[in-house]
Amino acid sequence: MARLEDLTPGARVTGVVAGQSVTVVQVQWHGTAALTLTYRDDTGQTDAQLLYRSDEATLGVAAAGRAWSLTADGSLFRLV
Repeated sequence: MARLEDLTPGARVTGVVAGQSVTVVQVQWHGTAALTLTYRDDTGQTDAQLLYRSDEATLGVAAAGRAWSLTADGSLFRLV
């Protein structure tokens, strides 16, 4: 479960579109209980949806991870 405050630009969110996760592009608040979420799906299409506090139970924010990791053993690295 995610809170509306967790929906920040760049976050990957599930529960907005059935069966897929989307990337948050922009958030525009309407008071403290509603926001307009502009998002991009995996095909690159953008759309917007109005979300309320009651929608928080269906939302999930994917853990932000790095695109690559630099944790390999440096002594094993060789230029050929």
